[in-house]
Amino acid sequence: MKTDQEIQEDVQAELKWEPSVNDTNIGVAVNDGIVTVSGSVANYFEKWAAEKAVGRVKGVKGVAEELEVHLNGSDTHSDRDIVSASVNALGWYSTVPADQVHVQVENGVITLQGEVEWKYQKDAAESAVANLMGVKGVMNLLTIQKQPASAQVEESIKQAFARHAVLDAKQITLDMTDGEVILTGSVNSWGERQDAVDAAWAAPGVTSVKNHLLVNPFS
Repeated sequence: MKTDQEIQEDVQAELKWEPSVNDTNIGVAVNDGIVTVSGSVANYFEKWAAEKAVGRVKGVKGVAEELEVHLNGSDTHSDRDIVSASVNALGWYSTVPADQVHVQVENGVITLQGEVEWKYQKDAAESAVANLMGVKGVMNLLTIQKQPASAQVEESIKQAFARHAVLDAKQITLDMTDGEVILTGSVNSWGERQDAVDAAWAAPGVTSVKNHLLVNPFS
């Protein structure tokens, strides 16, 4: 089992290794496997990439992300410009349903609203606007359309867990009611925890996923 100091050193190394992240102004603290990253980054995409990098590190049980976006002067744009750029970007994303995503911007923070059919479409909408200049944050409030969930959906998710190379399906318990999936049990890393969520979201009829999986890192 890694010590907090070892996890801290590995997280710092991973942030330095990630090419889309400038770790100069990022601080890392670890307490009982829970990593807190604080400081500032140059844009929202870098903030997102830093959080992903931390989650990849073995031994991390959880991530508290407290990074702030401090835009350079040349990267600052008006809310109106960001709305226009966002609508344009969404229009060019083939995985985002046309005219189903509505954009609002306040002080550089984008809010996405509307309804889509699949979770991957919700994620694609956020990806489309996350790297635009001037964006300080994204609030993704898109909802997933309810679909008739067959009795076979729960079993298909369990089978997906079993196929997944890094997931131990025997350690994950799944319950599904009216489109809501609840995951309990344990996984070996924070990254695996997210992999389980992604696998559950891929099933038809899933409208929400509650992730209660515990991280029990192997030594």
